[in-house]
Amino acid sequence: MLMCCLTVVLPAFAQEVSDAAASGTTEVPSPLWTDGGLGRFSADDPLTFGAFRELAAAVSPAVVCINVVVRPSGRRLTSGPEFGQGSGFIVHEDGYVVTNHHVVESAASIEVVLESGARIDAEVVGTDPATDLALLRLATPGPYPVVPLGDSDLLAVGDWVVAIGNPLGLEHTVTAGIVSALGRRGLRPANRAMYTDFIQTDASINPGNSGGPLLDINGHVVGVSSAVNRQANGIGFAIPVNMVKALLPMLADGEIQRSWLGVTLERVTAQHGSGSGLSSARGAVVTYVVPGSPAALAGVREEDVIIEFNGLDVEDEQQLPWLVAIAGTSTPVRMRVEREGASMEFDVSLILEPGPDAGAVAAGTTDRFGMRLAELPVADRESAGLGEEVGVLVVYVVENSIAERAGVRSGDVIVRVAGVEVGSPGDVEAAGESGASGATLQLELRRGGAIAFVSLRVP
Repeated sequence: MLMCCLTVVLPAFAQEVSDAAASGTTEVPSPLWTDGGLGRFSADDPLTFGAFRELAAAVSPAVVCINVVVRPSGRRLTSGPEFGQGSGFIVHEDGYVVTNHHVVESAASIEVVLESGARIDAEVVGTDPATDLALLRLATPGPYPVVPLGDSDLLAVGDWVVAIGNPLGLEHTVTAGIVSALGRRGLRPANRAMYTDFIQTDASINPGNSGGPLLDINGHVVGVSSAVNRQANGIGFAIPVNMVKALLPMLADGEIQRSWLGVTLERVTAQHGSGSGLSSARGAVVTYVVPGSPAALAGVREEDVIIEFNGLDVEDEQQLPWLVAIAGTSTPVRMRVEREGASMEFDVSLILEPGPDAGAVAAGTTDRFGMRLAELPVADRESAGLGEEVGVLVVYVVENSIAERAGVRSGDVIVRVAGVEVGSPGDVEAAGESGASGATLQLELRRGGAIAFVSLRVP
């Protein structure tokens, strides 16, 4: 089971975190971080164990322990405050700290402990559940020591890496290992739906390491420790630092804005590959195109196989959403697809990802559970073996909504709600309205030819 590496502790402090983001009151410095450059070691250089000693001494002052008092929730079974502990690292001398979203997501107060033992209050500047990243700012003026950011695209399996953090309350613990694998996708730490492209490492990562840096041998951050496999030894996961760099300016502004294509996707199979004339089973199959979306306007069709996006090869259906999300909306993006054995190119003008209140471009409004629904085309009903008036397509699921937390995904087809067949978004909405607050509604779904069941808690 994959779990977020947050640990529970009992720190003695309590000060309410302001709901106002720091970005609203303080000008954010630019650049917000320091790039590490090449460093003193290259892949072919001999390495002595003194290099690890030098790295730990240089970087540890910029690594911090993060203590949080958790905001009470209505589902808590225990009395009194709850506490949590994680790690982070300082990227700017003014006191900007990178950590995980899950470390601070329910924080009523945040305290950061430096290597020197100094305790400093902090506030959240920006946070993003979909990548499990957060940016904090220390309340006391700097300057503070910083750690430079590296380039995670340069990592290779077998490279040395070092993790520094606060596992199990043991501050500034240093562990070393190698990069065990790259591009681990489809993982759901603590059952969270996320954009994932994890670095896997055998450098020891434990509860409390969450948000701490994973460093290359030159002392440059190449990842953010985020999750561990509790059923295994030596399997930890880190968010690539290039993903962090893409989001830091938006986290500093307190608002995440992603670009949007308007398709649902599935994995390319051998059958798809042969039918589309592909030499290998790579790319992402389009299973639905949202009417009025950028994809629809560009001419993308269902069953197209997207093999290249914005100049980058598309490896699978889990990589493409992240490439789309960070592509921006300022200029059209070139996309290449395979359609019935022919290669085609499109210039797509992306728009910002529709929010909960977006209108028809996302095929309707969002319901109280965080789902945006659409009528299921007749051809899709027939191919799924459904009746003429059965099935509702889930076009979009709002991040961190009731539906997303329950496991509903874009592209799912809702067949029954509470045992009753549904054939339109209105049917699903009516079923949701009929449920008493706090009750659960069971949804029967069709997902890629399989049957799935999820339970939604009525708000």
